[in-house]
Parts: sequence; C-alpha cells; structure tokens
Amino acid sequence: MSNKKTIFRGIDHIGITVPDIEEATRFLVDAFGAEVCYDVQKPEQLPMEGAEMEKQLGLPISSKIIHMRLMKIEKGSTIELFKHDAKDQKAPVKWMDYGLQHFALYTDDIEVAA
Repeated sequence: MSNKKTIFRGIDHIGITVPDIEEATRFLVDAFGAEVCYDVQKPEQLPMEGAEMEKQLGLPISSKIIHMRLMKIEKGSTIELFKHDAKDQKAPVKWMDYGLQHFALYTDDIEVAA
C-alpha cells in the first residue's frame, strides 16, 4: 500500500439503471435493509431530457430520465437508481462484459446477512 496521500475519501454513490425502480427498491429493502432517501426525479414529473442533460450525462439524443431514486444501506455509500427511456436501450450485459459487475457490502455477521 502506498503512503501517497489522495484527495479522495471514498465512494459517494453508485448509479444503476434498472427497468423498474419500485421492484429494485423492494429488493434493496428486503435483501439489505436499505432505506429510500428521496426521489430526485419522480415518475409523475415531466422527464428530465434535452441537449444539456444529454451532454452532461453522455446520453444519446432523445434519452429521458423517467424516475431517479437515492437509497442508502446503513452508513455506506448511497445507490442511485435510474429509470431511463431511450430508443437504443439494450438488455443487461453479461457478467463478463464491461460495466458494473457487482457491488459489495460490509457485514459483521455473514451468516445472518446470507
């Protein structure tokens, strides 16, 4: 391990695009005891879209963010769930493909957690 000082303290959040935010929320709550912090973009609001958003987030033209929710598991980093509407949206990648593969959680009792 290097003695080099870094400007980073840790991970703030991880963003995950999901097909159904309510289903993803139920999974995170049931499996990990996660809590909803707040909805950044509610589904009843007009979608987040347009050239500025596409540029900032690197999204294809005509992409829309339909719903965005921030969740937290205990004292760890937050998880930002996204529901997108985009014509070029593809099925999830396979485990060996590039992209988010997994995230890991700390636990004091692996047997209870499992």
